[in-house]
Amino acid sequence: MSTLIRKILLFSLVSIVAVFVFVISILWTYSNKLPDYKILKNYKPPVSSKLYSGEGELVSDFSSEKRIFVPYNSIPRIVIYAFLSAEDKNFFSHPGVDAKGIIRAVVNNISNVISSKRLEGASTITQQVAKNFLLTNEVSINRKIKEAILAFRIERALSKERILELYLNQIYLGEGAYGIASASLEYFDKAVSDLNYEEAALLAALPKAPSKYNPYKSIEKAISRRNFVLKNLFENSYIDEKQYKDFTKKKKIFNSYKKALIFGGSATAFWLFWTFGFSTLIVGYAITGPLAIFQTILIITIFTYSYLKLKKDKKQKDLINEKDEDIEKKDMVIDKLEKDLEESEDMKKKIVDY
Repeated sequence: MSTLIRKILLFSLVSIVAVFVFVISILWTYSNKLPDYKILKNYKPPVSSKLYSGEGELVSDFSSEKRIFVPYNSIPRIVIYAFLSAEDKNFFSHPGVDAKGIIRAVVNNISNVISSKRLEGASTITQQVAKNFLLTNEVSINRKIKEAILAFRIERALSKERILELYLNQIYLGEGAYGIASASLEYFDKAVSDLNYEEAALLAALPKAPSKYNPYKSIEKAISRRNFVLKNLFENSYIDEKQYKDFTKKKKIFNSYKKALIFGGSATAFWLFWTFGFSTLIVGYAITGPLAIFQTILIITIFTYSYLKLKKDKKQKDLINEKDEDIEKKDMVIDKLEKDLEESEDMKKKIVDY
């Protein structure tokens, strides 16, 4: 019996040493090829340049990305709680990689595979910051390893508040909006400080799949995902049961006037303006003569330009949505690779145990 115990102890010791050497070799291999994470200390996201008239009216917005930077101290607690509940509820307690989240994702993915549902990821907010700022969207296990190592290093270099500030100002939330402030204006036409819980929950629902849960494209999916975030808010004790039930009953969750303008109003307005223009031309010419022709042409030109601009904006939004869908497909591939990696690790463990 004592011989068997010694063999078991020896085998366990060898296994531990082998795992230790394996981990050290991976860290050594990847550590020398990582980007400099220290640039995040002084990083300032690019913001849009705006041109205003003498009366304070916005004339034009020059930017490749719609973004308004909001410092951490100006971000409402409601918004922070919503994003933590949706993306990383253990953010303020884990060291960059959430071991509990990984275990939970593995357990949940077993049932997801059986029921053919989309697999859950286990990336923390810190890992997403590492990917968005320092890495590419490369779909590979190599990137996930780099992401995890960078997450540990970022946590040592930056405060939790700074990491969250970077994340909330950089994250893409659909419709060309980057960051919570820009998305708040895009979807609700209000400042981020004026958001309520159900609106904050919708914004927090978007990082998962900005195109899929875009309320302008699919109101049902957007409400379903928003309600999921509200449920997490309730389970994490940020809201009570009565608030949860009241919030989930609300169906109007975006700027409906803007939606009508983007998806239908422009064409209707175009034909109305043309009809109005020709009517004005006929009646005006009979009353005031040639001056009516100039006035009518001017009106029609302005309305035609407005229509073409709206049409161009809608085309750009469609291109952005296509980009979102491509990103979602890549994320699904990443989820599958993560699952394969987890299965590979389980197999290695079984072999070692055997």
